[in-house]
Amino acid sequence: ARKDHTIGTTGSVIKHFHIRPFLLVTVASLGGFWGRRDVSLSKKILECCSLITAGKCIFNRDLAIANISEWAIMPKNEDGLAFAVWKVGPIAVSLNAAPKSFQLYKTGIYDDEASCDNSKVNHAMLLVGYTPTYWILKNWWGSWGEDGYMKLARGKNLCGISNYASYVTIA
Repeated sequence: ARKDHTIGTTGSVIKHFHIRPFLLVTVASLGGFWGRRDVSLSKKILECCSLITAGKCIFNRDLAIANISEWAIMPKNEDGLAFAVWKVGPIAVSLNAAPKSFQLYKTGIYDDEASCDNSKVNHAMLLVGYTPTYWILKNWWGSWGEDGYMKLARGKNLCGISNYASYVTIA
């Protein structure tokens, strides 16, 4: 698979699917991803996702650039999130990136509870690791933060990190 289409890189697949990890899982439940090169194929993915509940989406494995063997939507708690990162690897998460303090983050552990409402999410990042005190997140805003990464305080569901988390396993 091309690097810009894999789950475990800079979040490009997440970005491509309009920053909604639950949509990633919906596409994953079909069995894989089509490539972005052909815009009409990408459009078909989104059309399929809107029709999946009606049972009208037929996945063509021959067009897939990555096939999915497993997928999950995580429970809304940080302990489950930590376990999944340990057991599975990187996890797609949605969080609230609206606060200026979030957007201007440069270094250290981000811990702005007053500004970062955990009930609203509007941005996707890749959760790649953790320590006892913070999460390690990879962003897709280039060199933003600590060379593209952020440390986010643990144990508070800060910015809604555990509200919408999911993963897929590439076959």
